[in-house]
Amino acid sequence: MPQNDNSLGRKRPLVNIPLELLDLDPDNPRLAKEYKGSSQIDLLQVLYEQFNLEELAYSMSENGYFDEEPIVVIPNKLPKGFKLTDTIEQQQKALNDLIAKKEIRFIVVEGNRRTATLKLLVDSDLRKKVKVDANFPKPKSKAILEDLVVLPAIFYTERSDISSYLGVRHITGLLKWDAYAKAVYIASRIEDGIKKHVGVEESIQEVQRQTSDRRGGGTRADPISGRCGAGLVPGHHQLARLQRARSCLQR
Repeated sequence: MPQNDNSLGRKRPLVNIPLELLDLDPDNPRLAKEYKGSSQIDLLQVLYEQFNLEELAYSMSENGYFDEEPIVVIPNKLPKGFKLTDTIEQQQKALNDLIAKKEIRFIVVEGNRRTATLKLLVDSDLRKKVKVDANFPKPKSKAILEDLVVLPAIFYTERSDISSYLGVRHITGLLKWDAYAKAVYIASRIEDGIKKHVGVEESIQEVQRQTSDRRGGGTRADPISGRCGAGLVPGHHQLARLQRARSCLQR
Protein backbone atom coordinates (compact mmCIF):
# COMPACT_ATOMS: atom_id res chain seq x y z
CA MET A 1 0.00 0.00 0.00
CA PRO A 2 1.44 3.45 -0.87
CA GLN A 3 2.49 5.18 2.33
CA ASN A 4 1.59 8.69 1.16
CA ASP A 5 -1.97 8.04 0.02
CA ASN A 6 -4.29 8.72 2.93
CA SER A 7 -7.40 7.51 1.09
CA LEU A 8 -6.32 3.88 0.82
CA GLY A 9 -7.03 1.07 3.22
CA ARG A 10 -7.88 3.12 6.30
CA LYS A 11 -11.40 3.87 7.48
CA ARG A 12 -12.05 6.94 9.61
CA PRO A 13 -13.80 7.36 12.95
CA LEU A 14 -17.47 8.33 12.60
CA VAL A 15 -18.75 10.27 15.60
CA ASN A 16 -21.78 12.34 16.57
CA ILE A 17 -20.75 15.90 17.46
CA PRO A 18 -22.89 18.55 19.18
CA LEU A 19 -23.30 21.63 17.02
CA GLU A 20 -21.82 23.79 19.79
CA LEU A 21 -18.43 22.04 19.36
CA LEU A 22 -18.25 22.73 15.62
CA ASP A 23 -16.43 25.73 14.14
CA LEU A 24 -16.83 26.97 10.58
CA ASP A 25 -13.68 26.76 8.47
CA PRO A 26 -11.80 30.10 8.18
CA ASP A 27 -9.82 28.57 5.29
CA ASN A 28 -12.87 27.46 3.31
CA PRO A 29 -11.88 27.51 -0.42
CA ARG A 30 -15.33 28.80 -1.36
CA LEU A 31 -14.78 32.08 0.49
CA ALA A 32 -13.14 35.09 -1.13
CA LYS A 33 -9.63 35.90 0.05
CA GLU A 34 -10.73 38.86 2.19
CA TYR A 35 -12.81 36.57 4.41
CA LYS A 36 -10.05 34.08 5.19
CA GLY A 37 -9.28 33.98 8.90
CA SER A 38 -12.51 35.77 9.82
CA SER A 39 -14.30 35.30 13.15
CA GLN A 40 -17.02 32.69 13.46
CA ILE A 41 -19.81 35.27 13.40
CA ASP A 42 -18.30 36.92 10.30
CA LEU A 43 -18.02 33.57 8.54
CA LEU A 44 -21.63 32.84 9.39
CA GLN A 45 -22.63 36.24 8.03
CA VAL A 46 -20.84 35.63 4.73
CA LEU A 47 -22.30 32.16 4.31
CA TYR A 48 -25.79 33.48 5.02
CA GLU A 49 -25.49 36.40 2.61
CA GLN A 50 -23.76 34.61 -0.27
CA PHE A 51 -24.62 30.90 -0.19
CA ASN A 52 -28.42 30.67 -0.01
CA LEU A 53 -28.70 28.86 3.32
CA GLU A 54 -32.45 29.28 3.25
CA GLU A 55 -32.99 26.47 0.74
CA LEU A 56 -31.22 24.04 3.07
CA ALA A 57 -33.07 25.44 6.08
CA TYR A 58 -36.47 24.64 4.56
CA SER A 59 -35.52 20.98 4.16
CA MET A 60 -33.83 20.63 7.54
CA SER A 61 -36.66 22.37 9.39
CA GLU A 62 -39.08 19.78 8.00
CA ASN A 63 -36.97 16.61 7.84
CA GLY A 64 -34.20 17.02 10.38
CA TYR A 65 -30.62 16.19 9.43
CA PHE A 66 -29.97 13.21 7.17
CA ASP A 67 -27.45 10.89 8.83
CA GLU A 68 -26.48 9.68 5.37
CA GLU A 69 -24.63 12.99 4.82
CA PRO A 70 -21.94 13.25 7.53
CA ILE A 71 -19.77 16.34 7.60
CA VAL A 72 -15.97 16.00 7.60
CA VAL A 73 -13.98 17.52 10.46
CA ILE A 74 -10.49 17.98 11.84
CA PRO A 75 -9.64 18.82 15.46
CA ASN A 76 -9.12 22.46 16.32
CA LYS A 77 -6.19 21.14 18.30
CA LEU A 78 -5.30 17.48 18.66
CA PRO A 79 -5.62 16.65 22.38
CA LYS A 80 -2.67 15.31 24.32
CA GLY A 81 -2.72 11.55 24.60
CA PHE A 82 -4.66 11.02 21.37
CA LYS A 83 -2.77 8.24 19.60
CA LEU A 84 -2.81 8.05 15.81
CA THR A 85 -1.52 4.49 16.07
CA ASP A 86 -4.65 3.33 17.85
CA THR A 87 -7.24 1.32 15.98
CA ILE A 88 -10.24 3.15 14.49
CA GLU A 89 -12.40 1.74 17.29
CA GLN A 90 -9.99 3.06 19.94
CA GLN A 91 -9.82 6.46 18.27
CA GLN A 92 -13.60 6.59 18.08
CA LYS A 93 -13.95 5.75 21.78
CA ALA A 94 -11.37 8.39 22.71
CA LEU A 95 -13.17 10.99 20.60
CA ASN A 96 -16.54 10.14 22.15
CA ASP A 97 -15.04 10.59 25.63
CA LEU A 98 -13.54 13.97 24.68
CA ILE A 99 -16.84 15.07 23.13
CA ALA A 100 -18.83 14.04 26.21
CA LYS A 101 -16.45 16.08 28.40
CA LYS A 102 -16.39 18.98 25.89
CA GLU A 103 -12.60 18.82 25.85
CA ILE A 104 -12.27 19.11 22.08
CA ARG A 105 -13.55 21.37 19.31
CA PHE A 106 -13.65 20.64 15.59
CA ILE A 107 -13.25 22.60 12.36
CA VAL A 108 -15.69 21.66 9.61
CA VAL A 109 -13.67 21.11 6.42
CA GLU A 110 -16.53 19.65 4.37
CA GLY A 111 -20.10 20.73 5.15
CA ASN A 112 -19.75 24.40 6.14
CA ARG A 113 -22.94 25.44 4.37
CA ARG A 114 -24.93 22.74 6.17
CA THR A 115 -23.32 23.57 9.51
CA ALA A 116 -23.99 27.29 9.11
CA THR A 117 -27.62 26.57 8.25
CA LEU A 118 -28.03 24.44 11.36
CA LYS A 119 -26.48 27.08 13.61
CA LEU A 120 -29.03 29.61 12.39
CA LEU A 121 -31.92 27.16 12.63
CA VAL A 122 -31.37 26.31 16.29
CA ASP A 123 -30.05 29.59 17.74
CA SER A 124 -32.32 32.64 17.82
CA ASP A 125 -29.52 34.85 19.22
CA LEU A 126 -27.32 34.02 16.22
CA ARG A 127 -30.16 34.83 13.86
CA LYS A 128 -30.42 38.28 15.45
CA LYS A 129 -26.65 38.90 15.22
CA VAL A 130 -26.58 37.90 11.56
CA LYS A 131 -29.82 39.82 10.91
CA VAL A 132 -31.51 36.83 9.37
CA ASP A 133 -34.76 37.49 7.55
CA ALA A 134 -37.83 37.04 9.72
CA ASN A 135 -39.15 34.44 7.27
CA PHE A 136 -36.11 32.18 7.73
CA PRO A 137 -37.46 28.69 8.56
CA LYS A 138 -37.55 27.31 12.10
CA PRO A 139 -37.67 23.65 13.21
CA LYS A 140 -41.28 22.52 13.00
CA SER A 141 -41.14 20.37 16.14
CA LYS A 142 -39.12 19.75 19.29
CA ALA A 143 -38.06 16.36 17.92
CA ILE A 144 -36.58 17.95 14.82
CA LEU A 145 -34.85 20.63 16.89
CA GLU A 146 -33.22 17.92 19.03
CA ASP A 147 -32.15 16.10 15.86
CA LEU A 148 -30.49 19.23 14.45
CA VAL A 149 -28.18 19.95 17.40
CA VAL A 150 -26.00 16.85 16.84
CA LEU A 151 -24.28 16.05 13.54
CA PRO A 152 -22.70 12.83 12.25
CA ALA A 153 -19.08 13.54 11.33
CA ILE A 154 -16.12 11.73 9.81
CA PHE A 155 -12.93 12.58 11.70
CA TYR A 156 -9.52 13.27 10.16
CA THR A 157 -6.48 14.30 12.15
CA GLU A 158 -4.99 16.63 9.51
CA ARG A 159 -6.45 18.90 6.84
CA SER A 160 -3.98 17.56 4.29
CA ASP A 161 -5.44 14.06 4.70
CA ILE A 162 -8.75 15.27 3.21
CA SER A 163 -7.26 16.92 0.12
CA SER A 164 -7.82 14.03 -2.27
CA TYR A 165 -11.44 13.62 -1.21
CA LEU A 166 -12.20 17.33 -1.61
CA GLY A 167 -10.59 17.36 -5.04
CA VAL A 168 -12.60 14.41 -6.33
CA ARG A 169 -15.85 15.70 -4.80
CA HIS A 170 -15.59 19.34 -5.89
CA ILE A 171 -13.22 19.50 -8.88
CA THR A 172 -14.45 16.59 -11.00
CA GLY A 173 -17.33 15.17 -8.95
CA LEU A 174 -21.05 15.89 -8.73
CA LEU A 175 -20.80 18.84 -6.31
CA LYS A 176 -18.44 21.05 -8.25
CA TRP A 177 -17.17 24.27 -6.70
CA ASP A 178 -17.18 27.48 -8.71
CA ALA A 179 -14.03 28.47 -10.61
CA TYR A 180 -12.59 30.60 -7.82
CA ALA A 181 -12.98 27.91 -5.15
CA LYS A 182 -11.34 25.35 -7.45
CA ALA A 183 -8.41 27.71 -8.04
CA VAL A 184 -7.97 28.35 -4.30
CA TYR A 185 -7.95 24.61 -3.64
CA ILE A 186 -5.43 23.96 -6.41
CA ALA A 187 -3.17 26.79 -5.25
CA SER A 188 -3.21 25.51 -1.67
CA ARG A 189 -2.24 22.02 -2.84
CA ILE A 190 0.66 23.47 -4.81
CA GLU A 191 1.84 25.49 -1.82
CA ASP A 192 1.67 22.38 0.37
CA GLY A 193 3.84 20.60 -2.17
CA ILE A 194 6.38 23.44 -2.25
CA LYS A 195 6.66 23.33 1.55
CA LYS A 196 7.58 19.66 1.17
CA HIS A 197 10.16 20.56 -1.50
CA VAL A 198 8.05 19.11 -4.31
CA GLY A 199 8.20 20.90 -7.67
CA VAL A 200 5.26 22.93 -8.97
CA GLU A 201 4.62 20.71 -12.00
CA GLU A 202 4.86 17.57 -9.90
CA SER A 203 2.39 19.03 -7.38
CA ILE A 204 -0.07 19.89 -10.16
CA GLN A 205 0.26 16.44 -11.70
CA GLU A 206 -0.47 14.93 -8.28
CA VAL A 207 -3.69 16.98 -8.06
CA GLN A 208 -4.67 15.78 -11.53
CA ARG A 209 -3.90 12.18 -10.62
CA GLN A 210 -5.89 12.24 -7.38
CA THR A 211 -8.91 13.98 -8.88
CA SER A 212 -8.84 11.85 -12.07
CA ASP A 213 -8.89 15.12 -14.06
CA ARG A 214 -7.65 14.23 -17.54
CA ARG A 215 -9.05 17.15 -19.49
CA GLY A 216 -6.70 18.36 -22.14
CA GLY A 217 -6.97 20.70 -25.09
CA GLY A 218 -9.86 22.62 -26.53
CA THR A 219 -11.13 26.07 -25.75
CA ARG A 220 -12.35 26.36 -22.22
CA ALA A 221 -12.45 28.98 -19.50
CA ASP A 222 -9.43 29.40 -17.27
CA PRO A 223 -10.48 28.59 -13.66
CA ILE A 224 -9.95 32.18 -12.60
CA SER A 225 -9.94 34.03 -15.91
CA GLY A 226 -12.70 36.33 -14.74
CA ARG A 227 -10.62 37.51 -11.82
CA CYS A 228 -7.41 37.80 -13.83
CA GLY A 229 -9.01 39.40 -16.89
CA ALA A 230 -7.60 36.72 -19.17
CA GLY A 231 -10.77 35.53 -20.91
CA LEU A 232 -10.70 32.12 -22.55
CA VAL A 233 -7.50 30.16 -22.87
CA PRO A 234 -7.63 28.36 -26.24
CA GLY A 235 -5.91 25.03 -26.53
CA HIS A 236 -4.16 25.09 -23.17
CA HIS A 237 -3.52 21.85 -21.36
CA GLN A 238 -5.03 21.60 -17.87
CA LEU A 239 -1.53 21.85 -16.41
CA ALA A 240 -1.07 25.33 -17.87
CA ARG A 241 -4.42 26.49 -16.55
CA LEU A 242 -3.59 25.31 -13.06
CA GLN A 243 -0.29 27.16 -13.19
CA ARG A 244 -2.18 30.30 -14.16
CA ALA A 245 -4.55 29.78 -11.23
CA ARG A 246 -1.66 29.64 -8.79
CA SER A 247 0.13 32.69 -10.15
CA CYS A 248 -3.07 34.78 -10.18
CA LEU A 249 -3.96 33.91 -6.61
CA GLN A 250 -0.49 34.95 -5.45
CA ARG A 251 -0.96 38.49 -6.73
